[in-house]
Amino acid sequence: MNKSPFAGSALDNCLAFLAGGDEIVLLEDGVVAATLDIIDRCEAPIYAIEADVKARGLSARLRSTVKLIGYDEFVNLCTMHNSIRSWS
Repeated sequence: MNKSPFAGSALDNCLAFLAGGDEIVLLEDGVVAATLDIIDRCEAPIYAIEADVKARGLSARLRSTVKLIGYDEFVNLCTMHNSIRSWS
C-alpha cells in the first residue's frame, strides 16, 4: 500500500480482502498506516520500507507488529508470491 490511510479507503479495502498467506508491505506514504492501532488487529504479517518510515519521521511511532525491511527484502517478498496487488 503506497497511499496514506487518511487519503482514501486503501487500507480498509486491503484489510477487507486479506486471505490466508497474504502479507502486506507499506511503502511511500502508506507507511503512515504502520502507526495506527488497526494494524495490531491484522492477522497478516505487515512490513514497512525502512527508508520511507525514516523519511517521514515515523520510526518512534511504529506499532510493534510492523517489521521494517529494505528494498532487497521487498523484492524477495514479491518473488515469494504468485499474485501481487497494489492498494493505492
